[in-house]
Amino acid sequence: MVLALILTVGVAYAQDYNKDHAHFKVDLNFAKNPPSVGTNDFVINVRDSIGKPITNADIAVNYFIKGQKSAAKECKIIPPHGAESMAELEKTAYKSKIDFCSPGLWTMVVEIKFEGITEVAQYDIRVE
Repeated sequence: MVLALILTVGVAYAQDYNKDHAHFKVDLNFAKNPPSVGTNDFVINVRDSIGKPITNADIAVNYFIKGQKSAAKECKIIPPHGAESMAELEKTAYKSKIDFCSPGLWTMVVEIKFEGITEVAQYDIRVE
């Protein structure tokens, strides 16, 4: 008789956080992907329907453990500055930090307001 052992190992995998909407394309990128418990840096790139970066939108970000919207927290967003010393991705990016207090599934809601248009991008974030 042959005894076979099956070992399941948790594997961290990168998550894709890109969304196309009617008026905007929104790319959410974490410095560490997948994000982990604790403070995580992230950037949001917003482009119009033809791919041109939008650098003067109003961005609001709220996040909460999946299913606990009443405990939502808000991130302070730093608008892009286009400094020459920044990485190309960050020249047109909105930056912030997010503090995940526990592993599991989180919801991150990004609200974008630009020229009278408001769109909301919602992401499910798996925190390791």
